[in-house]
Amino acid sequence: MLAKWAGSIQGASSHYASTEHTVEEADAEEGPFPVDLKSMLIAEVFGTCTFVQIGCAANAVALYTHNSTTMTIDWQVGVVWALAMTVAVFLSAALSGAHLNPAVSFSFALARPADFRFRKLIPYWAAQLGGALLAGIINLFLFHQAISHYEKKMAIVPGAAGSIQSAAAFGCYWR
Repeated sequence: MLAKWAGSIQGASSHYASTEHTVEEADAEEGPFPVDLKSMLIAEVFGTCTFVQIGCAANAVALYTHNSTTMTIDWQVGVVWALAMTVAVFLSAALSGAHLNPAVSFSFALARPADFRFRKLIPYWAAQLGGALLAGIINLFLFHQAISHYEKKMAIVPGAAGSIQSAAAFGCYWR
């Protein structure tokens, strides 16, 4: 039965390769279930948003809430980032390849141009940027009270030179 299924997949992919298709179909992932570029980009947005939102939320919890019940050690935040990446990859890998980072997309375009064409690079980057911005907005909404409290406690003036301490939870330079 497995051989019959594998034969049908091989037949479907050879049929796909031997007929004329549009640019969108050519950009689709080949295989038994082709994926169009729009679906790939949506998966990149959701995957990147998931990764950045969960990871930066761990940064925010560690930075803005200093008590014994929250993450106070760097490895705890690192573990949450690793779990966030795992969830994001599971969420988006089947549709987009789970690049989730412009550098990864660029590397694939350079190293594997047959699998990831350069014309997909700018749309992927835009999707990843959109996902990261969405994650930042979600975290700002979730943590705005904690941020305000932290800024008052630390005498931080938003926009002043020292305000980088408050913004640190939204990036990789959090401590």
